Amino acid sequence: MPQKLAITISGAVSLGSYEAGVLYEMIEAIAQHNGHPDTAPNQQIEIDVITGASAGAMTACILAQKLMFEAEALRQPYANALYKPWVEDVDITRLLNLRPDEDPNFSILSSDQIAEIGARYVLQRYAAGLPTPRQRHPASAASIRLGIAMSNLNGVDYAVEITDFPDVMNPDSRARRMFTYTRHQDFLTHEVTDSDDSAQVWRGLEKAARSSGAFPFAFRPLQIERQGSDPSYDRSVLSPGSYSFVYTDGGVFENEPLGLAKDLVDQIDVNHQDHHSRFYLYVSPGAKSSTANPDIRAENATYLKTGAALASAIFTQARFQNWVTTSKVNQKIRQFEQQSKELSDILLKSPQLQASFSQVGDSLLAVLYPAESPVEQRYQMSTDRDRLRQQFTEEYDRLVYGLTQTALPIGGEAVAESWLKLVQALEKVQNLGSKDVMTVYAITSDDLELAGEQLFAFGGFLDQSFRDFDYNLGRRKAMTFLQKLQALHRAGKSEGQLYLLNFAPGHALPPIADDLGKVDLRQVPRQTRTALKAQLLDRGGRIVESVEGRFWVRWLLKLSLKFFLGKKLDELLRLD
Repeated sequence: MPQKLAITISGAVSLGSYEAGVLYEMIEAIAQHNGHPDTAPNQQIEIDVITGASAGAMTACILAQKLMFEAEALRQPYANALYKPWVEDVDITRLLNLRPDEDPNFSILSSDQIAEIGARYVLQRYAAGLPTPRQRHPASAASIRLGIAMSNLNGVDYAVEITDFPDVMNPDSRARRMFTYTRHQDFLTHEVTDSDDSAQVWRGLEKAARSSGAFPFAFRPLQIERQGSDPSYDRSVLSPGSYSFVYTDGGVFENEPLGLAKDLVDQIDVNHQDHHSRFYLYVSPGAKSSTANPDIRAENATYLKTGAALASAIFTQARFQNWVTTSKVNQKIRQFEQQSKELSDILLKSPQLQASFSQVGDSLLAVLYPAESPVEQRYQMSTDRDRLRQQFTEEYDRLVYGLTQTALPIGGEAVAESWLKLVQALEKVQNLGSKDVMTVYAITSDDLELAGEQLFAFGGFLDQSFRDFDYNLGRRKAMTFLQKLQALHRAGKSEGQLYLLNFAPGHALPPIADDLGKVDLRQVPRQTRTALKAQLLDRGGRIVESVEGRFWVRWLLKLSLKFFLGKKLDELLRLD
């Protein structure tokens, strides 16, 4: 069975160019590796899950389609379907130019320009009717599960049942109560198969991806029809039927949709048998680093400072929750595996404890597997035990055959089964049956390395040379990662690692450019920076007009805005 790779692409704004560079280099390396004569079938790598948020969602959508249907669109380093939209097409001069039908009260930049890019790289395949013949990329699995993180401005209600809640008015009776909460974190998933090579399917996926990239205020929100029966709304109060929701940037609540990738992986590996050959790749222009705020103190906690610190804390906590959960689960699973191996060592040394192990295991499992139907109970216990027997094959066989150097098909197997009962109880009590270790590789960078990090990651839109630099930096970061993998495998340290050896990284990668990570925005034409300032001031004035009806107050607020915001923009855009 080949190795499986799930890719998670974070939000990035203009730094989608960096992510595009990383992904091109990684996917090309996998293509070379899979096609190499020295690569065995079980050493090949298949990409079968891709999730993304914000800018990463748009990249994920393009990537899934090209991997499945247009392999050649990903093979050229500077003419591929990731480089072109993120480096050549997204430019501030176009984004500032709102189309005639775009209302400036809804966004600062042109959302229609983004729609045109989406149509060019996702929907163009179907513009002439029948698409060109399908060409599966060497790195693609037979199908790809695509996950798009979304932020639902309307919200969806979910009901949680609170059982055995005492009725205050009738204390002798107990009734069920429902607690309702509204969830704004949303997502869309779709398994892309050969039958999905149609305009209808990709119009919906492209729009969902674009809604995830609708950075608040910069681009207008999008309205999308969803079905109440969609798996995204499992356990919600929605009934079957069509619902219309308004979406903004998917990175608001889940900027690193690693948890979404794990959910999609669990749909593939239902019994959790293959986690040793399952890997995750996380791509982001920002490395995980401390966001602690030592500057906030009780004596300086003004309204403004407290509000800013609270907003940052909530946003950071939401963004990194998947990483916190992944780390905790991995730690618990490793402890469980270690405990299981220690129990096998005990039995290997003292097989006379078999009866005690078996008795304790039976007693615990009877409590841990309650079921209304004994048949259901036996089935679930048997299913879990079969899975654990495969998961711990080495330890199980050692107990069967290792008591002496000869096989003991009766006594040895009984010893192994007694051990397995305790392992099963140990797993069940920790609720680890549906969980497995996630081996996550990350290719990230430091903010100071990136040219487009300026202006809150919008800086890349100002000049193509910035985007080119970041794309090549992404390629270079991926190349370094790949070379380290090669070195580890050649040194024989491949256990538990993604096996990726037979490739030559960095094809046509130019020499390192000037250090644009410390770019001065004065390199951008002053006319461009002045136009951006004017657009931002105009939108600020429109916000004032929308909230204040009195002329004299509105005039005063706009004047103050022009002075204070103008001064700050001069500083940010280096117009001072």
